[in-house]
Amino acid sequence: GKPYLASRPRTAHGAASNVLNWNFNVSHEGHFVALAAEPVLLCGIDIAAPELVRSGSQRNLEERFELMSNQFTPHEWRTIRACGPDEAQMEAMFRKHWSLKEAYTKGRGDGIAFGLQNCEFHFDGAQVAAVSDGGASGVERASVVVGGRELPSWRFYLQPLPDNHWISVARGPPS
Repeated sequence: GKPYLASRPRTAHGAASNVLNWNFNVSHEGHFVALAAEPVLLCGIDIAAPELVRSGSQRNLEERFELMSNQFTPHEWRTIRACGPDEAQMEAMFRKHWSLKEAYTKGRGDGIAFGLQNCEFHFDGAQVAAVSDGGASGVERASVVVGGRELPSWRFYLQPLPDNHWISVARGPPS
């Protein structure tokens, strides 16, 4: 299950904090470790590293796609395949979708037991400027559809990290 605080957070002076639902999540993969924290909303975070960095795998892209065929919706597979024939672009889109699914299910607290094919992600094309050590980069936004219904109360943000990693953050209501 998802980690949580067993008691209400306290201030430096020992008084009960007014934070109602302090929530956190951690991810580590490849060259990075990240933590997301929220005082009220549920949150999930995920880092997706390139296959070779992640596991040293010798599987080609099609073998990896076949292995994960049931984890994505037909819409998501069309989005991933539309980046072809450039395998690097297809793999990047694959990792973006995977990272969003992981962040969402970690934020919900049920992880992959939720069934990753039950959530479908859409990119709205909007970007918010962000600055990192590698210079300026855009933070992409995405939305999720679950059971044929968009969940506008959940917000998703993706950002490229150095060495072809992606990071995703999910934020949603506690109820």
